[in-house]
Amino acid sequence: MFKNQQKAFTLIELMVVLFIVMLASGIVLASYRTSEKKYALTQASQKLISDLRRAQNMAMSGQDIKTKQYDGYGVYLEQGNNFYIIYADKNNNHAYQSATADVIIETITLPQSVKIQSVDTPSEKMDVCFQPPDPTTYL
Repeated sequence: MFKNQQKAFTLIELMVVLFIVMLASGIVLASYRTSEKKYALTQASQKLISDLRRAQNMAMSGQDIKTKQYDGYGVYLEQGNNFYIIYADKNNNHAYQSATADVIIETITLPQSVKIQSVDTPSEKMDVCFQPPDPTTYL
């Protein structure tokens, strides 16, 4: 006589398949997080480069230099911050002093996971200032 044979998966087989699916999901998620951080860092560095060019172009064009008595334009960074400042130099010292001494044109906030980790100066602050007409660059 024929026995009624049922085909099914054992509990061990189901657990192995479930483990493989979970492992693959974990790997995909981990690589997504790493890629997301790399993208944010690349985006922030490209924005900083663009803003340095912007300050240089403003100084070369003489934008608002004569009418508002600006001596140049620059970018100010400080270690540990998640932002940097594009400013107009009003007191001809080729550096950012404060919001009252110089004019802040824009404050750029970096993506959430990006922070200025180190600035290679003793004061942990850095200025890149462009003074027209050539422009001359001051660090």
